[in-house]
Order: sequence, then structure tokens, then C-alpha cells
Amino acid sequence: MHLLRGLIYTATMVCFVLGLTLLPLAEATAIAFVAPLFVTLLSVPLLGERIDPPVLIASLVGFVGVLIVVRPNGDALQVGALVLVGAALFYALMMITARRYGAREHLWAMLFYMTCVPLVVTAVTLPWVWQAPQPWHWVGFFASGVLGVAATAFITLAFRVCARGHRRAV
Repeated sequence: MHLLRGLIYTATMVCFVLGLTLLPLAEATAIAFVAPLFVTLLSVPLLGERIDPPVLIASLVGFVGVLIVVRPNGDALQVGALVLVGAALFYALMMITARRYGAREHLWAMLFYMTCVPLVVTAVTLPWVWQAPQPWHWVGFFASGVLGVAATAFITLAFRVCARGHRRAV
């Protein structure tokens, strides 16, 4: 399960970063906000939860907002938008697996593998994309690492608490 979660996390990051190169930041971020809708909808078949009508209505209203940003009419549907919807879907799957397995698994084991799998997978690409970083880049790398692990830990803990608390989609 750790390998699967790590691969899902890798796909999430790759799709999101690729989407950022294809669309403006504001549009990319707005499209990525469809992830909670996917978590809500996928929790029914994958976790056996039920969705209360107000939550379903709010999710559908949010999806309409994403459709306004994506503009899926003819040529307006861009590859970047599809890639970002893919990132949101992968993120939702990652959160659902945290909810399903997080209560039984040690937090640090989950974080370790979610960090190591993308490291190994993306390291394979280094011979083709490596550029020597400037010394000041290391501050950003360090901050990104610390803040990324902290954010992932808190999100995983939140889904673990939700899994213990009740069996309805939130």
C-alpha cells in the first residue's frame, strides 16, 4: 500500500507541476480545487460512505465553478486543464487511501514512503533534466522539504481523525 500511495503522490506532483507549465497560475489553482469534490464523490464507492444532500449540493456548485474556469466548449478544453484535473483526481485518491489505511498505519511510515517513492521515481529523470542549483536555491529546497512534510503530516492526520470520527463524507 505504501508503494501505491507513493506512486499516486508522484503522479499528483508531476501532473500539478506540468499543469503549472501549461496554464496560468490562477487558472491552474482554480482547477486543482476540484480535488475535494473528487474526495467526496469517491468516498462513496471506495469507503462506503454516504453523502448528505447539502454536501452534495455544495460539491456540485463547486464543480460548476471549476467548469467555468475550464470552459469545456470545443477548443477551449486545454491539455493543461485535463492534466490538472488528473492531479486533483490523484490527490483525492491519495487522501482516500490516507483515510482508509491511516488509522492502522504509523504516520511516520506513511510519510517516509510518500517521500521516498517520488524521490526515487523522479531521480530517474535527472540525467535529462538536471541543472546545477545556485547556492541560494538550497534555502528554498530546505524550506520546501520541511513545509511539504509538515503539510502532508497534518493532512494525513486530519484524514486519520476523520476516519475514526464517523463514516460519512465531509
